[in-house]
Amino acid sequence: MSIKSFITEKLIRAKMKNLPKAQQDMFIKLINENPDLFKQIADETKALTKGGMSEMTATMQVMRKHQAEIQRLMTQ
Repeated sequence: MSIKSFITEKLIRAKMKNLPKAQQDMFIKLINENPDLFKQIADETKALTKGGMSEMTATMQVMRKHQAEIQRLMTQ
């Protein structure tokens, strides 16, 4: 496990501590296997928040935009 993967896993577990471990593991796997997609999601969310949108609204909007791709990855 690389340092980057280790830090990513620790951050995800800290942010999603209320989710069951199985769901946390699923998200960690998705992010580690598709870092470019999740970086794009983060960048788009950041751009919308800089434009004055709330973080929650921006996140919801960006996630809806990428919903089909995320669902496809989750079913693989």
